[in-house]
Amino acid sequence: MAYTPTKTWASGSSLNATDLQDNLDGIKKYNQKIVGADLKATKWVDTKHVMPGVINAKTNVTSNCSGVYGGQQHSWQVLNYTFLTRWNSTRSAATIRNIIIPETSFTLDLGRPATLFYQFWAQAQSKDDGYTDGLSYFFATADGGVTVPNGTQKMTEQSQAAVVTGVGSIDVGANISGTKYFSGFLVQEPTIAAEFGVGLYGRTFNGQCAVFSWGVSIEVFYM
Repeated sequence: MAYTPTKTWASGSSLNATDLQDNLDGIKKYNQKIVGADLKATKWVDTKHVMPGVINAKTNVTSNCSGVYGGQQHSWQVLNYTFLTRWNSTRSAATIRNIIIPETSFTLDLGRPATLFYQFWAQAQSKDDGYTDGLSYFFATADGGVTVPNGTQKMTEQSQAAVVTGVGSIDVGANISGTKYFSGFLVQEPTIAAEFGVGLYGRTFNGQCAVFSWGVSIEVFYM
């Protein structure tokens, strides 16, 4: 049956937030279970025109008529780690060269202009090797993004932690003083219907920066 609003107003009726919200909630519920008779009666759309979402099992992304959603994560530390190093992410002339963190990027086939929300978290470890400031940088970027986006996460190297003395002195090493956790996000508004890439980038001034675990997610809303 057709949608019937919870509240209807006559001339002189008071408009309040509760009644308006009840009507909006009713529309949301109705949109989730529109009956075939209603669609066919209006003739502007038929049930066969509303296609189910398409799921890409490899990238764990689903594409729907309302948007695109998905995510990836790597959290089991006996697997291969991802590494950044100054030898491939910064040239000797200190010209910035950011590289993609493997498996953290998405290529989206956008159907129309949209609002895109990408977020990430990561655990990384960087050992001090006595070179410059030893900083590492991580950020999310997308097609059409600026060169150095706002929201860059700056990660320090292993601190110069002292050995814990006593019976069987312990060198805390990089496992304690060199491991950092960080997170961030990126919001974009692609204005064209086309393939659109978004992902996590990074660079380091250290010889080695290991990315142990990470997670990324993507939400795209067609407006």
